[in-house]
Amino acid sequence: TSDPTTTTAAEGGGGGEVTAQSGGVLTIAQGAEPTSIDPNRFGSTNDRNIITNMYDTLVEFDLETYEIVPSLATEWSPSADGLVWTFTLREGVTFHDGSTFGSEDVVKSMERAQDPEAGRTTSLLTRVTETVVVDENTVEIHLSEPDRILLSTLVDVYISPSEDIDLSE
Repeated sequence: TSDPTTTTAAEGGGGGEVTAQSGGVLTIAQGAEPTSIDPNRFGSTNDRNIITNMYDTLVEFDLETYEIVPSLATEWSPSADGLVWTFTLREGVTFHDGSTFGSEDVVKSMERAQDPEAGRTTSLLTRVTETVVVDENTVEIHLSEPDRILLSTLVDVYISPSEDIDLSE
């Protein structure tokens, strides 16, 4: 159909036409209650299954080739000395809470991922000295020394809105 909020069975919408709705309750089957839905402080596969449906990362693995591919970042490049990585961000992205995605969200998410309480990603991001807003759709990640696994680490850094919210709710 021409309406992006409506799908038909041929487009993967099931039977008949279905119109997207805001609000309401989504019920899913899980093996256990989640222990946390904070993208920086989860520990179980059950939690991860929920989080990966709520948040995206800058890059991700292609599950067939295991190459790093774009997600929220459309392109990236390191400086000649490997100390600064520049990421161009996808435009037109809206978070599940309705806020618009941009550079500030990446900066705040990187800070959250580096927090000692984050656990999962803290030790992998020790070479990151700062994440800087270049403009609304560009960020730089500055390193203390080159990091060959930075892109692989970013596969596990989930981007959430920059405003201070309780991500454990």
